[in-house]
Amino acid sequence: MKYAPHLLPFYGDGVSSDVAVSYTVVFEEVGDGWIQARLHELPAVITAAPSREQAAEDVVDALREYLLSLRDVPGPRSEPDDTADTLQLTIALGGR
Repeated sequence: MKYAPHLLPFYGDGVSSDVAVSYTVVFEEVGDGWIQARLHELPAVITAAPSREQAAEDVVDALREYLLSLRDVPGPRSEPDDTADTLQLTIALGGR
């Protein structure tokens, strides 16, 4: 079974466009009745819960936290110059 978080970009000029991005959630038993859920396409996104349903909900939270953590990764980031065309993108993660 696949769960697809929907990524919904909202553009600064008020125009919005829905874009669905699908990830494959892999469920595996890890002992003591717990179920691990991980995203096949993003191995760093992983969680575990006492039920499959809870693990499915928690993996969406894990994806959100993973994306937020990328903002804090040290390294060079170039700032756009005055001539660059930019777009503010907001991503909302929904459930299945």
